[in-house]
Amino acid sequence: MNRHIKISPDINITDQELLLLIKENDYAAFDKLYGRHWRSVYDVAYKRLKDQNTSKDIVQDIFVDLWDKRKSKQIIDLVPYLHTAVRYKIYSLLAKNKATPHFVEPGG
Repeated sequence: MNRHIKISPDINITDQELLLLIKENDYAAFDKLYGRHWRSVYDVAYKRLKDQNTSKDIVQDIFVDLWDKRKSKQIIDLVPYLHTAVRYKIYSLLAKNKATPHFVEPGG
């Protein structure tokens, strides 16, 4: 069943509610979730890589994956999931030697 709900920018809806709507192919819910979290995902990536383009690519990859696998993903707590996904992407880039030499441990 495809249920599309018009989500106004000022509506108070939780991440879990948005994830449920996303599972039902709700693009507006995905846009709201992306708008709510893209910057923190980018900041986590940039803090470690110090590279804007690679950090933007990581954000895009994570959210594309979230949309592509929306039916099968079982996400309990979104923010830790997103931050773990960033770390995984960074480690994958490092393993493939595609990351910049500016990798920095957080807080360092």
